[in-house]
Amino acid sequence: MIESNQPIVYAQEETPTEVLIEVRISWTLDRILEEIDNTAIQYGVSASEMRRVIKCESNFDPTIQSQHILSYGREMSFGLVQIHIPAHPHVTIEQALDPAFAIDFMAKAFSQGKHSMWTCY
Repeated sequence: MIESNQPIVYAQEETPTEVLIEVRISWTLDRILEEIDNTAIQYGVSASEMRRVIKCESNFDPTIQSQHILSYGREMSFGLVQIHIPAHPHVTIEQALDPAFAIDFMAKAFSQGKHSMWTCY
């Protein structure tokens, strides 16, 4: 029994701690194809056309760098869609190597009629 002159102490609530969770996606071929399909729908472009260009550019390898040797050395084109970094200085190599970013980059460009950015088009 609590005496009336004793304060009532409630359990102290802890302030929530912000926790950052890293999500890693396993970029299997099936996952890449699914991302292409979904993103093509979002931008109203042809998924089969995107698949054809990506097959030619990188053979669906999200980690690839172009093997072409130019006057300055190895061409600075990276990832699934071979984003040419000197032509797109606002894009980092890390972004170019991120399949979700690269697929979105291509779909957006296709939706703007910029198909000629890819020699495989």
